[in-house]
Amino acid sequence: MIWNARNVQDTFLSETWIPKPPFPDSDRLTEFVFGEEVEYIPAYLCYQLASLKKLVIGNSVTSIGNHAFFCCSGLTEVTIPNSVTSIGDYAFADCTGLTEITIPNAVTTIEGYAFTRCTGLKTVTIGNSVTTIEDGAFNGCTGLTEVSIPNSVTSIGDYAFADCTGLTEIAIPNAVTTIEGYAFTRCTGLKTVTIGNSVTTIEDGAFNGCTQMESVTIGEKVESIGESAFAKCNSLTAVTSKAVTPPQIWATTFDDYAMTLYVPAGCKSKYAETKYWRNFTDIRETGVTLHTVTANATDETMGYVIGAGEYPQGSTATLVAVPFGQNYFVRWNDGNTDNPRTITVTGDMTFTAEFAPAGSAVETLENGERGIYATGRTLHVENGGESYRVYTAAGRLVYTGNDSSVTLSAPGMYIVRTGDRSQKVAVK
Repeated sequence: MIWNARNVQDTFLSETWIPKPPFPDSDRLTEFVFGEEVEYIPAYLCYQLASLKKLVIGNSVTSIGNHAFFCCSGLTEVTIPNSVTSIGDYAFADCTGLTEITIPNAVTTIEGYAFTRCTGLKTVTIGNSVTTIEDGAFNGCTGLTEVSIPNSVTSIGDYAFADCTGLTEIAIPNAVTTIEGYAFTRCTGLKTVTIGNSVTTIEDGAFNGCTQMESVTIGEKVESIGESAFAKCNSLTAVTSKAVTPPQIWATTFDDYAMTLYVPAGCKSKYAETKYWRNFTDIRETGVTLHTVTANATDETMGYVIGAGEYPQGSTATLVAVPFGQNYFVRWNDGNTDNPRTITVTGDMTFTAEFAPAGSAVETLENGERGIYATGRTLHVENGGESYRVYTAAGRLVYTGNDSSVTLSAPGMYIVRTGDRSQKVAVK
């Protein structure tokens, strides 16, 4: 049976007068045609009309009322014309037979729960004038596998795509500033998420329970990520944050901090020092070339070197030669005697530390001999103004310069290196 409505406004007294379609044999109605005279489709017009299979909506219709086709489970075909500017709350909710829908370009808002629980819906095309996807708009559309959110959208509401278990990837456009609470919660098929560069806030639970999510890219302007936003994302192996300043997060934002965190070049230390971000055990910088700094000892029984590893191009690395026992550090393989030694990383680099035993090239001097002696904590070096270095017995450099006397912070055995000669002096 086909119902041809030329002027719905003349047929119904009130847009909110409801419970059941007031036309003859409505339970046998399979097709509803709205003529060119119709300007709006009233609320609850075909409420729970399971027999309805097809809608033909004329080009004069500008709005579809709340619950207009709520629970029309047999509806499989509907074309919404470009004249429509408003789709009301629950307008097509529980229309489980729908498989695809196109939101026309004139629509600016997809209102709350407009297509909720349309479990047969597979594809949604959203017009380029839509700015707001309200709460629960596509909540529970378990068959939805493809949705393209246009760059016009600025707001995605609470639970907007919750339980859309068929979605495998989603890209949040650059115009969106807030992803509201639980917007994509329990989208268990979702594997990849890219969040646009205008998003500043990701609210609580936004992607909670996305158990197949493998990676997420967080835009450069994100300032805060709510509690449990990525909790129960059990497959997450990589998080990329483009934000130079680490966004505010909570202990529960992520369940697991063992995955790799990629951050902008030069920002690793910021994230490593920021509350909760520092829980990540593997933080890496992106967009930089890494070089390997190798550091070892000529004789590993006499000492070792710390500070080797991978460093970004142009960064600095600090190497420390640490002797065992009474051994002492002599020089690096290129003749440099700084210890610790700071280098600028320009490529793959190798440094070897030379150590010597305490008695090999060291003279134990009595006070006054050869112009090097100690009185209390003051070390005196009569060196004629030449530069010299003072090391602890462990090889730590404590002074470099040409002062005739140096006050040392602690008693012990010190090594004074003048030119190519090392001499030992006891400071009490």
